[in-house]
Amino acid sequence: MERAKAILKKLPYHKEWLWEWYLVRAAKLGDKELIQLVCKQGTNPTLALFEITTPQEGESLLKLGADMNYMDESMFVDTPVGWFVSRNDVSMVKWFLQHGANPNCQTGRRTPLLAYAKWLRRTMISTPASGQASYNHSMDAIIALIKKYGGKE
Repeated sequence: MERAKAILKKLPYHKEWLWEWYLVRAAKLGDKELIQLVCKQGTNPTLALFEITTPQEGESLLKLGADMNYMDESMFVDTPVGWFVSRNDVSMVKWFLQHGANPNCQTGRRTPLLAYAKWLRRTMISTPASGQASYNHSMDAIIALIKKYGGKE
């Protein structure tokens, strides 16, 4: 761990994406000292929400002030919850919605989240592939979650 901290202190400041990646890894380790060190570099915990893989990592980032409803218009899928819808990740979509993500946020090109999820499901139906049934089942669960939390088209 000490070696990782020494390396972090030497990293260049201009590589913001790298710092966000390190912040997610520090959150994954649950190392508060390492998280503080990375945050001192000016890392935006909100952008790291796009990189998390577990709710625990998200919890750590929320404690650092990450904005659950951040919109990055430079991306096609511009909200963290929209990103996890596009990845067909039911558990993370549920976590985001349970923790205050806006179920009526808009994704790329100003598409409502529910309409975007339905479009993804239709696209997969028209593109036969292995695992399609499980994909459809997962996307159906995501659509139901968005509706449950008040999502509208």
